[in-house]
Amino acid sequence: MTAPTFEDVLTFAASLTDEPSRASALEELASRTPAGRGGEILDRAEKISEEYSRGRVLHALIRSGDSALVPQLLDSASRLTRAYARALVLTDLLPHLAENERSRSAEEVARLLALVGASSSMGEAYQGLARYLSPERMASLLDTWMAALPGEAERADLRSSLSGKPLRPNAQAAETWDEAAAEKLAAALDAEIAPYRLGESLPDEWPDLILLDIRLNEMISRLPADRRPAAARTAVQIRNGHCQFQLETVLPYLTQAEIRDLIGFVKPIYLSRGFGDIAEHLDPAHLPELLDAVIALEPEWVRGEGLMRAAGHLGPDLLDRAVVAAVAIRDPEQRVHSLAGIVEHLPVDRRPATVDAALLAATGIPLATDRAFALVTLAEALPAEERDETLAAAFTAIRKDRSEGRWLTQLIRLLPPSRRR
Repeated sequence: MTAPTFEDVLTFAASLTDEPSRASALEELASRTPAGRGGEILDRAEKISEEYSRGRVLHALIRSGDSALVPQLLDSASRLTRAYARALVLTDLLPHLAENERSRSAEEVARLLALVGASSSMGEAYQGLARYLSPERMASLLDTWMAALPGEAERADLRSSLSGKPLRPNAQAAETWDEAAAEKLAAALDAEIAPYRLGESLPDEWPDLILLDIRLNEMISRLPADRRPAAARTAVQIRNGHCQFQLETVLPYLTQAEIRDLIGFVKPIYLSRGFGDIAEHLDPAHLPELLDAVIALEPEWVRGEGLMRAAGHLGPDLLDRAVVAAVAIRDPEQRVHSLAGIVEHLPVDRRPATVDAALLAATGIPLATDRAFALVTLAEALPAEERDETLAAAFTAIRKDRSEGRWLTQLIRLLPPSRRR
């Protein structure tokens, strides 16, 4: 089976009845279309009634650099009735226009932006104009925008967007965390923790401890180096879900024994990163113990997630065990996702059999949109030269739902260049 061609994908994208989905697919195709094929995208874009969506496709076509398409793009931009959408597309076109047309279009953009009213999102358009209008004209335009804004905060946001860097100071970031400041913070945290020091562990049923845990995780890097291990131990003693989301913050300061103790603590409901973070910091000799814990997890979706997170830190033999555990997952959708998370870490000679197992599992996913998502996820995990069969299966699944083609843009990003011609 071969991956879908440019013509296959364009024909299907143009048939989507959901306009935002059609625009997203055409935008993705436009950014990857070789010179000479952009007109086909533009023809389809003209049929999109929602102007911001149409403008996104025009933006992508301009950025593709097909100079032969510029007159058509300028004509299409001139027919946009929404001022801000037209201003953004014209701004993109300015570098590609002849000098007389560029001056006229730059003034048109300035007029349109004045009509729209000032906002902090104008930075890109303003910076684009600055190359083509005089400093006096730009200063006048900025004065008009500033006068229209209600308060200093909004004006500061606009200045920030125009300069490309934050102009409103972040008080916390501006603090100088020298040794004295770090000691002061450590003392404050010690005082905050003191009421909860109850032997070896802290009770997880106290709601205010979650806030304390959050503070510990946020501040630990600002403590004096010799105080960080104690703060890390306190953070992991607070046995709540938030701690598990923040394990990467505290693990560098824990001993191997303390890290091993966390293997049994990571609760399934909070598994988004826990096992992967632990595997990264765990001595390789203890990785079999970690994998045993993952394989024992229930329900199945949690086990599959754990296998995906840990896979990048496992050696070949443990990866084989992870594949066996993933294949044993009964739910076909979760089986595909788990295998996709493992396959990219496998040696080259062990990938084909795992991909075959994932493709077989995908046939058991009843909903086409779920099947497409699983297959696109699998394709993303594979090297470009090994994706054809998976992309073909994903495209077949995507075409089952002609309303929105939900995963089509992700598939387009994965197409090899030869398939986009």
